[in-house]
Amino acid sequence: MGAGPSAGGGGQGGEGGSSSGGSAPGWSKTFGDGSEEAITSVAVDGSGAVIAAGWFEGDIDLGGGKLSSKARDLFVAKFDATGKSLWSRQFGGDGTDSLANIA
Repeated sequence: MGAGPSAGGGGQGGEGGSSSGGSAPGWSKTFGDGSEEAITSVAVDGSGAVIAAGWFEGDIDLGGGKLSSKARDLFVAKFDATGKSLWSRQFGGDGTDSLANIA
């Protein structure tokens, strides 16, 4: 991947996103606040849309509105091939949640 969504602003960050297939990146975004967040998995569907998943603490806006957590929660977000946010969702409870992969 050349560049893409980056959950960064806190102690940890991550990058994923879209690449044109050559050496030039397709698009790039940065998300997060002063808390910790990380993108742990990225997938691209047949239309070139990017699905990014990971975890966050505090607040994060992935383009679909602010998500807030009291503990470590999960997020999944989808972006079209140009990087426009299509949707984002939050998952988790009172404790620490984790995510390994999306397919």
